[in-house]
Amino acid sequence: MTASLFLPSNVQVEWQEAMDNFLVAKVMHDRGYPLPGNWKFCDNYILFYQAVAYLFGSSDFGESRDCACEIRFPERIEWLSLRDKYPEMEGEEDWIIEPVRTLESPYSFCIAETSFTEDGFVIESEGYGTDFFHVVKDFIEFKERFFYKLMIWRERDATCSADEQARRNVDSVA
Repeated sequence: MTASLFLPSNVQVEWQEAMDNFLVAKVMHDRGYPLPGNWKFCDNYILFYQAVAYLFGSSDFGESRDCACEIRFPERIEWLSLRDKYPEMEGEEDWIIEPVRTLESPYSFCIAETSFTEDGFVIESEGYGTDFFHVVKDFIEFKERFFYKLMIWRERDATCSADEQARRNVDSVA
C-alpha cells in the first residue's frame, strides 16, 4: 500500500519558507545569536534579511528593489572614516567580504552577491529559492571578520592619536 500527498505549489512554497525560517533561527541560536522570540516565522515571510540585520545590530534595513536588501550599520561609516586616514585598509575589505561575496544555494536555483555600500552592505539575489539557512554561518563569519579588523584599526588609530598628542605636548613645552 502506498500513500501520497498532493500539495498545491503555493502551500509547498509556504512550508519551505517556514522551514527555512526555523533553520535560520536555529543556526543563529547555535552560533550564539538567538533571535527575539516575538519574530514571525511563517505566513509568506522570509526571515533571513531581518536576521542578518539583527546580526549587525541594525534595525535599519529595507528591500531597496526586487531581490535586494540593503543593511545599514554605523560601524561601516566608522570604517570609511578610518580608511580615509589609512588607505591600506581598502585591501582588507576583500578579505572581510570574501565569505559572502558570491553565495550559491546547493538546494535551489538561487545566487546571491554581497557588496559594501557607503553605509552598510547590500545582498542581491537572483533565481528561485527560499533556502537561506545554509548561508547564515557565512554572514556570521563576515560579521566577525569585519568587527575583528575594525577593532584592530580602532586600536591603531587610538595609538597614533595618542602619539600625536604626546608630540604636541612636547612641542608646546619646548
